[in-house]
Amino acid sequence: GKYSLILNSNVIGGSVGASFYVGGIAGYSAGQIRGCTNSARIFAFENPTDKTSAYIGGIVAYSTVNAGVGVGNCINRGSIEIESSAHWSYVGGIVGEVDGNIENLQNYGNVSSKITFASESANSDWIAYSYVGGIVGYHSLPRKFSGDNRDLLNEGNILAVFDNKIENGQFMVGGVVGCSYRTTITNALNRGSVVAHGFGKLMKTFVGGVIGQA
Repeated sequence: GKYSLILNSNVIGGSVGASFYVGGIAGYSAGQIRGCTNSARIFAFENPTDKTSAYIGGIVAYSTVNAGVGVGNCINRGSIEIESSAHWSYVGGIVGEVDGNIENLQNYGNVSSKITFASESANSDWIAYSYVGGIVGYHSLPRKFSGDNRDLLNEGNILAVFDNKIENGQFMVGGVVGCSYRTTITNALNRGSVVAHGFGKLMKTFVGGVIGQA
């Protein structure tokens, strides 16, 4: 919960699977996560009753903090796998989405994201999103935040596929961060391959060895 701290916790082997928030250490965190490791396989499967969104990360699926570092000094060695028809998807080797600072994160697990989105009720205003990163899928800082986000290493290979059946969509894939919004990043290194396939009539695709879009 809010202001909580998860410290020096480890998951060794096995697998963790769910359909909405899936993380090796936590599904959703409103506090800090520090010094944690995961080596389990992390996977997300389809939820037939709710296809709104999906979050998946080797350490935590979604992290948000009021101030300071949300996730720091963590390592993931497990594979990250999602195959879904979610309208919005956030996929990262460490964190699917984080609203806050990050530091000293390492991912060695391969990341595989295969999203197919379609909706019979979609109109021209709908936009589907898919964010994939070796460390973080989507990283943002609230306006009141400051601070450096640093020392990020990804050695996992990334395969991202986004087949968008509606007209509009955004597909952002990075070796370290898929989308970086209002953030400063220092000392980011990617040693894994990045392969992305985006399909859609008006799809906007952004792919980078380190950051997909900043």
